[in-house]
Amino acid sequence: RAAAPVTGPWRRAAAQAAAGLLLVAYAARAGLRNNDWANEEVLFRSALEVCGGSAKVQLNNGIVQRRYQDWDQAMLHFQRAAEIDPTYCEPNYWIGLTLLNSAVEDRFMDGVAALEQAVECIYTRVEAVTALNMVYMELHSKNPSNSGTYLEAWARILARVERPDDACTYFHEAAAMYTTHGNTTAAETALQQCAALGRGADPSSCTVLQAEAQDHEQKLWEYITGEHIKTCRTTPGHQRLIHYMQTKDTYDPWLQHEWAQTVLATNSRREGEAALHLNAAGKLFLLHAHPPGAGPVPTHTQTYYARQKNFGLTSMEMVEKAITTLEQALSLKVESISQCQLLIELMEAKAQQALLVKDDPLKQTKVLLETNVLRNQVLGKEECSTYKELLPKGSGLLYPGNRAS
Repeated sequence: RAAAPVTGPWRRAAAQAAAGLLLVAYAARAGLRNNDWANEEVLFRSALEVCGGSAKVQLNNGIVQRRYQDWDQAMLHFQRAAEIDPTYCEPNYWIGLTLLNSAVEDRFMDGVAALEQAVECIYTRVEAVTALNMVYMELHSKNPSNSGTYLEAWARILARVERPDDACTYFHEAAAMYTTHGNTTAAETALQQCAALGRGADPSSCTVLQAEAQDHEQKLWEYITGEHIKTCRTTPGHQRLIHYMQTKDTYDPWLQHEWAQTVLATNSRREGEAALHLNAAGKLFLLHAHPPGAGPVPTHTQTYYARQKNFGLTSMEMVEKAITTLEQALSLKVESISQCQLLIELMEAKAQQALLVKDDPLKQTKVLLETNVLRNQVLGKEECSTYKELLPKGSGLLYPGNRAS
């Protein structure tokens, strides 16, 4: 699928910026050869008089005209070279570059197309790929509403030059951008192209394309709680999606929890950041549990409480999720968050759990014993002295509601 044309108010800016980048890059490289140019020019012009029917001679004279930024004359030479020998592949690169440098708006995508053809030429492949990278990244930044198209186009170039891992990175980024703008069909196509390269997760399971925005709340929840989620966490599309969504909705415990898991899956050195998000998620799970008899649902948690009810989650399941999340945060043993604070919060979650199992004395006793173990850990840590006033008075079990006043 060809890249979409640059349209709207971004068109002129994108075309000029991309052309300018290419011109500067070319000039910087060619400037080192100024001393050779004069001799080359004399040689090429002489050859043109003698061997004007040579495709190579026409190409060289086109390059000479480019040095003077005479784009029209350069194009005539390059086109003549292609006419003389249709199997000669080098003119495509120079035609594409010259069309971009000339900054003629309605020929911009023709220039891009010529550069894409030049990728197939062994003599110009490296230069063509470099030029296309500059073009597509500039178009991506200057035309945000259509940036997925340009990321996907660049991914296809990388796939053509046998860089499948890099290609998949951009296919996933393109899918994330498509999804942001509601184009799930294009997102699916991008992910399928990655799958065809044998890289990344299966798009049928990593349904990033179905999981964006609050309009797809059900799909989002199914996505981040599904069994396949572990295979998706290292993909760029997943990372972009979850980071965007958890930043957009900081009170959603599931998103905070999933972002922590994603951080841990991609970079073990970011355990401190992950622990902070796990701590936030644990407290939010507990806040949104709202067990029976707890009174009216607070206004700021009504949306989340209603959602968990719609998803069939019980208060007990939310409390249990809070406990496992806080336990994971505690296990990371990082300096970014107080271990004493985590122990206290875990005790509060256990106390809430004890209330919910009051009809099962054996289970409640087990939970209270676990809570008392946490209490003793706090008492045994010198660094927890400022937290000890939060503990219940006395040395017995921590029973719900037996907090210091």
